[in-house]
Amino acid sequence: MNAPRPQSIPVFLLVRTTFQLMWQQKDDVLRLGLVPVLLCFAGFLFGQDDLRLFIETMNTIAAGASTGTADPAANPYTMLPAGALGGMLIMFLILLAAYAVITVNWLRFVLLGPMAAVGVGLNIGWSHWRYLVSFIALVLVGSFVLTVASMPASLLPGIIGQIVMVAIFIAVLLAGARLLPYLVSIAVGQPMRLQESWAIARGNAVSLVVALALTWLPFMIGAFVVNGILAIVGFAKVAPVATLFITALFQVAGWTGQAGVLGTAYRHMVGIKV
Repeated sequence: MNAPRPQSIPVFLLVRTTFQLMWQQKDDVLRLGLVPVLLCFAGFLFGQDDLRLFIETMNTIAAGASTGTADPAANPYTMLPAGALGGMLIMFLILLAAYAVITVNWLRFVLLGPMAAVGVGLNIGWSHWRYLVSFIALVLVGSFVLTVASMPASLLPGIIGQIVMVAIFIAVLLAGARLLPYLVSIAVGQPMRLQESWAIARGNAVSLVVALALTWLPFMIGAFVVNGILAIVGFAKVAPVATLFITALFQVAGWTGQAGVLGTAYRHMVGIKV
């Protein structure tokens, strides 16, 4: 007998519940976000120069390709200074660590209660490591599937190829959303199989993706507006390190909001054993 189709979770219920919880538990958000903010800040500080060089190099390559002055046989990565890619890799690893710490701790706090995430969340255990490895694995697999599936679409002419590639990206994104309960189950120490996650999230993939985006958006807009104001008044130029720290605050707040969406959705779709 087929399992009954789960009821779709309203997007704005997920978003509203997430922000209400963050506001009600703002002291815990600050407590559990301290270490991730410091990690995120350290990652930004370590890799900002390498990232800026990478972006400038890619812009130079793109400009050369558009004007036809670039050598087609040239390797674009040889234009980067030695160690730039390594510096970016270390930065991304630090950011992944910050993401895993705040996400797992907030999921445990929301679903298991305050005693599951005590202090400043430095009780790093198997759940954190397994979540991090599983998250990276799913992202790599999704990227591989997206790359392979997009190859035929890249051969299609003009706007048709672009539409097909966008459709493929959305399909892969929604497929990944159906595996999110699997990651949450790891964070709370009650792991499920990927097949179970796929079945449980049926009918809620779109809600999850939209809710995650809507929760993330205010923090990114806030970071853009604040950084713009700081640049206009000259603060960003005088105190670039402090500006990076402010950016890290917004980044971790956004991750916390997204973890809240996952926790709320998981409670509706799966429930929790305390």
